[in-house]
Amino acid sequence: MNGLCDFIGALCLIACVTSLINIGILALNRYFIICNNKWYKKIFSFKKTILYCLINWIIGILVDLPNLTGWGGHYYDSKTTSCIWNRLKSHSYSIFFPTSSILFPSVFILICYVRIFVFAKNSRKKVMNLSKENKKKGFNKSVKLAKGLFCSFMLFTACWLPYGLIVMTDFHDRLSRAAHMFPIAIAHFNSTLNPIFFGISNRHFKNGYKKFISLVLVKLRIGKKKDMKSSLNNSNGTKIEG
Repeated sequence: MNGLCDFIGALCLIACVTSLINIGILALNRYFIICNNKWYKKIFSFKKTILYCLINWIIGILVDLPNLTGWGGHYYDSKTTSCIWNRLKSHSYSIFFPTSSILFPSVFILICYVRIFVFAKNSRKKVMNLSKENKKKGFNKSVKLAKGLFCSFMLFTACWLPYGLIVMTDFHDRLSRAAHMFPIAIAHFNSTLNPIFFGISNRHFKNGYKKFISLVLVKLRIGKKKDMKSSLNNSNGTKIEG
């Protein structure tokens, strides 16, 4: 049981860390494609993007490595009813983990999106001098960009910040089970909210979802027709035999 709990705890922590860092990489990607477009293809080439993905997983493993070397550990947490890293074994690691995996990515993402917003705002002023049509397009694009970036960052922060605060402040495990269960559930719920958010706010995601749902419905209809045809053939075969 201990070995299985160690495996699940390590896998969960690594997956959570890489997920958060991935949001930071996406923020950096958006920054270069919007603010420094001339460097975008060079920095985010296909090979380098693969490298960033590998580095992301390496960082996740390194963050969990102290749990395997004695600084921290993995255990079954009765407060969250899950196998996770041992938040009670080392107070220093309980500060290190949320700081390195939640606080730093949050600050990094905020810096990227603030710079993107400032750039978009300054660019809008330049575009507004071109024509009335460009004024409207530039304004709407800037507003949409600002809303999307702000909501994406706030969604990330709102989901993960409560968990980070609970972990860093309740080292003596005095808070109730609900106080631990709710923040960790919200933190993991972030991965569920992301596709919903992008489906609502991003036209390409929305069109992709529509195509996927249409394809599934077509496949289901074809499957039903095949089942009906097979059922009729079996029925006719039974009548002939009779």
